[in-house]
Amino acid sequence: MKDNILTAVSVARECRIIGRRQRVIQVQASPPAANRPAQIEWVSHEVPHVESETTDHEFHDNPYQDAGGDAAQDFCLTVDGKSFAVLMDHFSSLMPRICLKGAVFARMGPEQKAQLVEQLQALGYGVGMCGDGANDCSALKAAHAGISLSEAEASVASPFTSKIPNISCVPTVIREGRAALTTSLDVSNTWRYTV
Repeated sequence: MKDNILTAVSVARECRIIGRRQRVIQVQASPPAANRPAQIEWVSHEVPHVESETTDHEFHDNPYQDAGGDAAQDFCLTVDGKSFAVLMDHFSSLMPRICLKGAVFARMGPEQKAQLVEQLQALGYGVGMCGDGANDCSALKAAHAGISLSEAEASVASPFTSKIPNISCVPTVIREGRAALTTSLDVSNTWRYTV
């Protein structure tokens, strides 16, 4: 069984992906129904009764953005796979902002993970992805640097495989990647000047 999004938020806080005092807002999107268009609800987990519904496609209708001062900036978003699908289909103009403020994307399907990687790449980010199963293969292939944390299916799709089943290998991959790039550029420049 997959983890609840609140479990993922708790883990993200422990790992300091989410700050201890940072407000967490879950984006809950629902598809169109018979008599209504697609909707977004912004739910704050710290303030249980502060909720707002909007059908407008503009991010400024998020009640938390206009809170003023640092409070407006000190929040992050969480999205689950069902809401991610609705956002991609009906609120695509919001996706860049949601990706930038997103800290937890939970219960995502394989293609949704790849779509998230592609959304971040479209914003100009270099994207790394760590995964340990077959459901991570699409995102591992799409990422600039994919790291498999197992020697099973994910290792076939990923350019890097770690024998240690955690993300402690990421700084090593970054360091060695930078060193390899520097060496490559130095060799290229040397060859250009000696020919």
